[in-house]
Amino acid sequence: MVEDLFDLAQLEARETRPVCEPMALAELVQDVMQKFQLRAQQAGVALDWQIPESSPFVNADFALTERVLDNLIVNALDHVEEGGKIALQVTQHASASEATVKVTDSGKGIAEDELPHIFEPFYRNRQSTHEGGHAGLALAIARRMVELQGGAYIRCQ
Repeated sequence: MVEDLFDLAQLEARETRPVCEPMALAELVQDVMQKFQLRAQQAGVALDWQIPESSPFVNADFALTERVLDNLIVNALDHVEEGGKIALQVTQHASASEATVKVTDSGKGIAEDELPHIFEPFYRNRQSTHEGGHAGLALAIARRMVELQGGAYIRCQ
């Protein structure tokens, strides 16, 4: 939690500077999903990922993008019950250098009035049953890392 506070402060102060370079997004997604495979299996949660056959290359900071994916998947794992599913889908845009990464899960969901707030620092879902040390920073950090790389704002539907 203290590390997350420090990371968010650095991001907000623009002390973190992305080092963007061409990278195979699909390979990173596969690596990240495999990293969480055991944890998901132990929790009784299925992981599924859909990646285009031709791996999109995007101009991004590898470490920041990995952290964004980590934060989104950990958040999903924390809110999906046993027997649930987390899916990650990569879609390449017409502009070959852009892609969308979509993370969905079968959790209870978030009340519509809370959706505009979930990427705010320290925001915690009112329905959350997870008390274990979550400060409500992971999604705020993910959003800021995406923005620093020139990506679109993360949103929920």
